[in-house]
Amino acid sequence: MELRCSSGASFIASNNVTNQQARTKAASLIRAFLLGKVDNFVLMEDFPRDQNDRALNAIERRLWFHYDDVKRRHCGFLLDSPEEVLFRRCALFLDTTLEYEWPDLRGHNLAHPIIAILTGDIFRFRRVQHGKEAGEYAVWPFFRRSDMADAKGAYGQNEVKADDGPWLPTGTSGKIWVAYMALQTLFLLGGLSALIACLCIRSETLLLAGIAGVILYLLLFALDRFVRPQSSHSSVRSA
Repeated sequence: MELRCSSGASFIASNNVTNQQARTKAASLIRAFLLGKVDNFVLMEDFPRDQNDRALNAIERRLWFHYDDVKRRHCGFLLDSPEEVLFRRCALFLDTTLEYEWPDLRGHNLAHPIIAILTGDIFRFRRVQHGKEAGEYAVWPFFRRSDMADAKGAYGQNEVKADDGPWLPTGTSGKIWVAYMALQTLFLLGGLSALIACLCIRSETLLLAGIAGVILYLLLFALDRFVRPQSSHSSVRSA
């Protein structure tokens, strides 16, 4: 079945249910947040939910990682920042009747592997990365660039761009980096644990071990940019 938007462009409806009324509300909320018309609490509390429309659930979970849900505040994203680009692309996707075609990508919104290590998601990074390779991840939540290009033309949103988004690397360089992040995490947690234990039993050995652990963590953190592999999409910033 073919559906047409107001400008005349067509999209193919999927077998999955798309709640267009909820999508329209969600897109409007996202754009209002970007313009500073509503704050983060309004975006979070009023975002429509419908488990039958996978796009709503996936987009809500992804965007949640990019705004404060503890303190009320308005959007502070810089123009063309990764966050601003992502929010605009999600709003455009919600304008359409396109099916959300991605597999389960829980963990893809983790901004840094150290968070993934602490939460245990690092052990799933190969599966998550494999899921990202199912489509063109630089245009998520769109599945392919052509879909985004059609939507941009149909809705007059030519400023919407593709982006890398958070990613977890694969291959030899990716494995080295993950091991590097694990070592970094080990030094940080070990150092902090030793310092906390030192406060309880007042051991000079634990104090020195804690200080050494934190210093080694800071050293590895400073060297991170030299070890970090490049994203496979790093050269593709717009479409």
